[in-house]
Amino acid sequence: SEASYRRVLETAHEGIWMVDSDGKTTYVNAGLASMLGYSPEDLLGKQLQDYADEEDRPRVAIDLQRHLAGAAGQQDLRFRRHDGSFVWTMLAMSPIRGEDGAYRGALAMITDISERKRTEQELDRLVHDRTAELVASNRELEAFFYSISHDLRQPLRAIDGFSRAVVEDLGDQIPEDVKDHRYRVRRAANRMSELIDALLSMSRMSRVAMKRERVDLSGIAQAIFLE
Repeated sequence: SEASYRRVLETAHEGIWMVDSDGKTTYVNAGLASMLGYSPEDLLGKQLQDYADEEDRPRVAIDLQRHLAGAAGQQDLRFRRHDGSFVWTMLAMSPIRGEDGAYRGALAMITDISERKRTEQELDRLVHDRTAELVASNRELEAFFYSISHDLRQPLRAIDGFSRAVVEDLGDQIPEDVKDHRYRVRRAANRMSELIDALLSMSRMSRVAMKRERVDLSGIAQAIFLE
């Protein structure tokens, strides 16, 4: 019966908003009125979009016309309460047809999603803060690697230069073991230089696109072992 139907609408947790074919309010339940801080009588005859956030009103008006023309849809929407504050809602609207099939208006189910929006905004803020911290950390790390590379290359050049001077001073009389030592020193210096270059490359990894490729881990391990 109509009385049972009205009772279901009035006791629903969601807000219910019905408008006619002109977009004027014909019914709101107590849940919707309480959500916006008005009495049901305050909203009767008013346009739904009049209570939406000013920035959203043009979009709401267009969407309402679509719903009145027969389209159903759902969207997140901010409504302004009677006290001037805002409430985030999820609005699901569908057309109402008469017995002749003609469109008589639209019915909207409105759910308060303010808590969900606050959680989303807090997550967005945390992501933004963490991203900023990561960017700052990467910059500090890159600056540190550049400093380390400069400090390490200078003694490497000195080691290589001294070993070269020893070989040049001995000339043709250089013993074989000294040649071997010179070779080992130079190879170690080159290896250290490669490690410094690798550190610099690693510091720039956060600024380049990820590139996937196959890696021979066994070959790398064997090369390290032979050194």
